[in-house]
Amino acid sequence: MKTTTNMLCLSLVLLLASCRNDRNAGIEAAKDINEMRNISDTDSKFMVEATHDAQVEVELASYARNHAMTQKAKDFAAQIAREHSKVTEELKALADEKGISVPADLDAMPDVKDITDDWDEERIGEFDKVFIRQMVKDHRRVVDKFDRASRNCEDADIRALAARTLPALRSHLEMAQQLKDEMKDRDAALAREYDRERKMEKTNRPGATRQ
Repeated sequence: MKTTTNMLCLSLVLLLASCRNDRNAGIEAAKDINEMRNISDTDSKFMVEATHDAQVEVELASYARNHAMTQKAKDFAAQIAREHSKVTEELKALADEKGISVPADLDAMPDVKDITDDWDEERIGEFDKVFIRQMVKDHRRVVDKFDRASRNCEDADIRALAARTLPALRSHLEMAQQLKDEMKDRDAALAREYDRERKMEKTNRPGATRQ
């Protein structure tokens, strides 16, 4: 009888989720199911949101790998897609082991589409910059989330997964920040070169007064 009641409750949660119009329906449905399964709020929140974040990063990186202009950006995108796919698999495996509901891959697509639509609106040649800026922003947030989970989650296995994933995430953040700085330096050098050429043009014009 208890099993039947639980199944009916889960079916109701999933039905309500399917009727929701908001983009976070899958995330909220997973959290609702976990609450009924008596999963702690801290563990549920981390597992649900971390899985969603990892899925989003995989899709964004896969998109960037096909649209980036420079080889460095393409290589970085390939690494992010590969390593966040592994993170997603580990999170899903642990969630399955612990009986924790997590979002489906398709739940990530609305966020992915919003971000990639914004990327596509940027000027030609700016794609790599907006991609790398997004990676810096996302990884700062994700590193903080995994760091807190490694200390605060109730389940020891969840804390361990968060802790062993942190070094790779911090490495991704460092690489993204380095690429961002390199692009900034390159733009500054190009701006200086442009200014130098403009000054030379003015100096070489007929009748120009040489200083």
